[in-house]
Amino acid sequence: MSVGVGLTSEQTFLKVYTAYTTSSLQITAPPSSQLNFTTITFDIPTMAETVMPIIIVAALIIAVAAFLVERRVTRSTRQAKGRKR
Repeated sequence: MSVGVGLTSEQTFLKVYTAYTTSSLQITAPPSSQLNFTTITFDIPTMAETVMPIIIVAALIIAVAAFLVERRVTRSTRQAKGRKR
């Protein structure tokens, strides 16, 4: 950062003041974060990441239950047809 470089309107030089700054930053990031020179990349968990496995498990339970119910219904229908003959 430089202040007062050049000539004034009276054609006199100004004193030049130079300031040097260094910045530091401490960040706490998750273990899965990645560092690339000056960029830190990490994923922030969302509600969808929690709900999605629950939806998948519920769909599997429904599929298995529907399969078992369908087998029972078709088995009883087959037995009923066999008795009528």
